[in-house]
Amino acid sequence: MAAASGSGWLNAAFAFAYACWMIDGSIRRLGHISRGDLDWLYKHAVAMTFPSLFEGFGLPVLEAMLAGCPVITSRTSSLPEVAGDAGMLVDPLNAHEIAAALALVLGDEELRQRMSRAGRQWALHFSWEQTAWMTQEVYLLAANR
Repeated sequence: MAAASGSGWLNAAFAFAYACWMIDGSIRRLGHISRGDLDWLYKHAVAMTFPSLFEGFGLPVLEAMLAGCPVITSRTSSLPEVAGDAGMLVDPLNAHEIAAALALVLGDEELRQRMSRAGRQWALHFSWEQTAWMTQEVYLLAANR
């Protein structure tokens, strides 16, 4: 298992868990990685797990889906909307639920293939053009108040 990220906000629990697990080599922390390496990881990973507590949008979820990587993410903040029916949603504070979702995805090739296809299709619903249009609409609504 690999964790690809920089140090996040309020990550003391992760840092402690990582220090415990790194002893046997079951987890490798990659730190910040280049765009090209991230694309490679998404394309070759069995799954991407993103149990975020607070998320403004959830771009990593869409990036992984677009690359065909099955996604397990939080059922909190914006992530259910971003993942749609293509991602597997979990309680980010429930380690057992996250582990069960990982075990399910890791153990079922057919499920991974379905999630991969669904994720690619779902990610196509999002675009920078659509984001710009929706942002403009919000500004116009705010300006008229």
